[in-house]
Amino acid sequence: MSRRRPLSVLAAGLLSVVVLGAASCSTSREIPPYADEGFHRTTTTGDPLDGAELASGAAGVEELQRLFDRLLASNDPCAILTQRDVAENRLDPTVFTDPGARRVLADGLVRVFDHLISIAPPTITAALQAEKDVFSQVLEVVDRYATNPNDPGATDEIEVLVNSQQFLASGQQISQFVSTSCR
Repeated sequence: MSRRRPLSVLAAGLLSVVVLGAASCSTSREIPPYADEGFHRTTTTGDPLDGAELASGAAGVEELQRLFDRLLASNDPCAILTQRDVAENRLDPTVFTDPGARRVLADGLVRVFDHLISIAPPTITAALQAEKDVFSQVLEVVDRYATNPNDPGATDEIEVLVNSQQFLASGQQISQFVSTSCR
């Protein structure tokens, strides 16, 4: 049975798009490795390079909001963490250059993590809280550097956050939960 990547990987992917859009000096090194042995790698975010129509501008912001609404409508932690019930999304990465879209992303991630923390087994709530805290801090850095996206300070600050031992360990713990508990 194929599984999708955990929500934390989706969040990291969305944040990398935001970081690349708002702080163009960022690199893929900012996305932490995840222990996802046995996962069939898929994504719910379409490849912007495949030439298909992508949701951008106001439509992109609305699509992003619908994504979060669908995640929040579920009371199954596994469905949320694996994005099992979320249809493919076609977001244009440039939508994240808009401060309104970044706000929808920040609010949506916080709400989804708060929802997950309230419905998930106690064994992973601390890990979910740790990931939520780091994602919130990354978004604060992106907002702070939005007017000067080429400042290497943004990359340095984000790299410290996503490479912290607590963040990496929490991501691994969530991935382990998904691989053993979510079918």
